[in-house]
Amino acid sequence: MISSQINKCGSCRTHRRFVIVLVAILLPVIAGLAALRMSPSSGPSKAEAAEPSDAKTIDVLNRAAPELAGIKGWENSKGGKLADLKGQVVVVHFWTFGCINCQRNLPIYNAWQRDFGGKGLQIIGIHTPETADEAKTANIAEQIKNRGIEYPVAVDTEGATWKAFGNRYWPAIYLIDRDGKVRFRWEGELEINNAHGDSIMRQKMKALLAEK
Repeated sequence: MISSQINKCGSCRTHRRFVIVLVAILLPVIAGLAALRMSPSSGPSKAEAAEPSDAKTIDVLNRAAPELAGIKGWENSKGGKLADLKGQVVVVHFWTFGCINCQRNLPIYNAWQRDFGGKGLQIIGIHTPETADEAKTANIAEQIKNRGIEYPVAVDTEGATWKAFGNRYWPAIYLIDRDGKVRFRWEGELEINNAHGDSIMRQKMKALLAEK
């Protein structure tokens, strides 16, 4: 009987050790899953979005569009001011070439340029980099060429124009009417989750072009 009891107790100790080891392995995994579940998410359209820590929240809607600021150079243009474009409808979009959400929007901007470029609408890309690699002029020029972008792109290396608009995300699009007032803003991918952003923006642009 004594021998039998000893064997049972040994088995119990082995079982307890197994349980302790198993719990030690699983606890970090469970904790990690719980933290992930509790972490806030900005959604797929904001997967590459970011906000500079010193950016101020400015609501530019229904106000005169801020002037381009701190532009370090231009691609596909000699440069200029938004004030020089009064009388035209202007599309200003913020992007950086490493942002996948921005990349998915680029073909749509190119189509807008083809369809509306000769009808009183001007597209301006504002390239505000997130990384050092994206801040290099040669890299920006290469990406613009490879992606067939023909409209003007302003190089906003220091983020001055980003801050002037109170912009928050890559990508973001602002529609400016003939009087220079910001009339509409779209943040994120245009076609994410069947958002139909392309058709919505086209309707907005046609409406602004029809205004006298």
